Amino acid sequence: MKQVHKRVFWLASLLLVVAAMTAITALPGTQTTTTFAHDSRPRTLTPTPTTPTPTPTTPTPTPTIPPLVIDTTSLPDGNVGNSYDAFVTASGGQGTPKLWSVIAGKLPDGLTMASFYGVQSTIISGTPTKLQTTTFTVQVKDNTGVATQALSITIAPTSLRAVECNPTPGRLRRDNCLPALRSSKDRMEGPPSAALRQRKERSRLPRQ
Repeated sequence: MKQVHKRVFWLASLLLVVAAMTAITALPGTQTTTTFAHDSRPRTLTPTPTTPTPTPTTPTPTPTIPPLVIDTTSLPDGNVGNSYDAFVTASGGQGTPKLWSVIAGKLPDGLTMASFYGVQSTIISGTPTKLQTTTFTVQVKDNTGVATQALSITIAPTSLRAVECNPTPGRLRRDNCLPALRSSKDRMEGPPSAALRQRKERSRLPRQ
């Protein structure tokens, strides 16, 4: 009889232990190891796997493009009848060729400007035909934008250089002189003084 009571007591105790462990396992966020009477190996509850947070990537910076500008701010003067050429250059921007044009005013008579000349430049060339000072606006454009610059050119006169003459003996005739062109900075030169002395000496000789 005593053995029956002992078995009942141990069975009741085992049931209480199992019930207590089951209640603890059912609590949220609880991870425990449960040992069953028929199996001595511990069993661990597997946690739910978490998704790793991706590492943000740094974007590659975009290269900065310098603004398009016209570097030339003045042009040389020219002379009537003399060949003229001057370059207008730009910098910055992106894309070639750069296209040039005159959008306001006008070039001196006899001069023209190319739509492009080289990678970042153009040329104004020709032969001026009359005295004048002109003001004009040059424009250049490419894939990034447009730039403008106001410029001016003065065309000065061309004076006579030394004259080559074949005068009539005894006097100097202008209609027999052949003028040679030169810059307006030069001065007018007359016949050589030695030639004048020879003509004077010949005019004093008695006629036969």
